[in-house]
Amino acid sequence: MTKSLEARKAELQAELDKIKEQEKTRQDARSVVIGRVVDVAMNDDPELKAKIHSLLDSHLRKNAERKLFDLAPIPTKRGRPSASSSPPEVS
Repeated sequence: MTKSLEARKAELQAELDKIKEQEKTRQDARSVVIGRVVDVAMNDDPELKAKIHSLLDSHLRKNAERKLFDLAPIPTKRGRPSASSSPPEVS
C-alpha cells in the first residue's frame, strides 16, 4: 500500500471511530431516558413494577447489576454468591 492509501485508510478509520462513539453516546442517553420514564411509571403502577422486577430478575446475570435492584445474587459455580455480590444490607 502506498503512503497516500495508508493515510486515507487512517482518515477513514478515524471517521468511523468518531461515528461509532457518537452512536454509543446517543444510545447511552436513550437508555438513561428510558430508565427514568420506566422508573417513574413503576411508582404509579404496581403491576408494571412487578413485571419490570420479574424481567430484571430473569435477565440480569451480573451480581453487581442485580444488587442495584435488590435482586438475590446468582450463585457462583461453587454454589454460593461471591463476596462482592452479597445483597445490600437492610437498615
